[in-house]
Amino acid sequence: MCGAAIGYGLTEGGPNAPAISLTKLGARVVSPTEVGDDQKALREAALQPTIAAQFYTKYDGSPLPPKNIAQNVLATFSVPMDRTNDVYDLLIENAEFVGFLKAIKDRQYVDIGGSAPSLALPGDEDGSVEHLHDEMGATTPTSPVQDVSEDGTPAARAQTSPSVPDPRRNAIFVGHGGNKKPMEQLVKILTEYGIPHKVAVEEPNRARPIPSKVAETMRECGAAILVFTADKEYFDAQGSSIWRPSENVSHELGAASVLYGERIVVFKEGGIELPSNFSSVGYIEFEKDKLNDKGIELFRELVSMKILNISVG
Repeated sequence: MCGAAIGYGLTEGGPNAPAISLTKLGARVVSPTEVGDDQKALREAALQPTIAAQFYTKYDGSPLPPKNIAQNVLATFSVPMDRTNDVYDLLIENAEFVGFLKAIKDRQYVDIGGSAPSLALPGDEDGSVEHLHDEMGATTPTSPVQDVSEDGTPAARAQTSPSVPDPRRNAIFVGHGGNKKPMEQLVKILTEYGIPHKVAVEEPNRARPIPSKVAETMRECGAAILVFTADKEYFDAQGSSIWRPSENVSHELGAASVLYGERIVVFKEGGIELPSNFSSVGYIEFEKDKLNDKGIELFRELVSMKILNISVG
């Protein structure tokens, strides 16, 4: 997640750096000093990845094209053809999340609202949540996104220490999959210790990766705890069973990385496989329906991220 946060201009310092600090843009997302500036900063951050900027600037003020056309366009931006489907889906997800899409007479129009960065290219905007950076070719030498990941965003960034969350947004967002028992165990721990939290509300997603109520709840919070459970069974070529989490939690992880930076705790049920673009994400593993055994690990993570303070006496 460090690389993605850097790519969106939210943090400085990779996983091997002695310290990770928020940029001025990241500080605006986490601790806005003006009403609505956090949402404005999110829109600016969403425009940082080069491919996202190219795509959304191209269609700014126009209706979205059919998906197959959009995929062909992405291929002209050096996105590997076998990734164009995932990249397109993530672009749409992120556009919905930050408000780049407007419905007009049953059609979706792109409206970046003057947020486009100054780019010396046929640019466009909208970024993605964390995994868009990975899907758009962070490991592909020909992909422009790699330059963003390695070099960061435009040079003028103000160094700030990891800030204390806005007191108006001190709750922790709790995302979960189909098996609710681990989530209920987590909520019990948070409730017993008086840790403010908000649980993702289920609703029909209407073909959107992140439903509007969930997105609204996430914006009201300053950190996230996401619970990945074995929800879907697949089989490989040899007929062996493979368990994977629900897609909604994966989408929430991507959105959380943009909203909260490193202030995310991931619980993963043992035996499941995370999507390839999340394979490097750190997590706390728990046995099926036994997340309550991991309370100490949870508190350790919350304290290390300064989400929770422990005092004696």
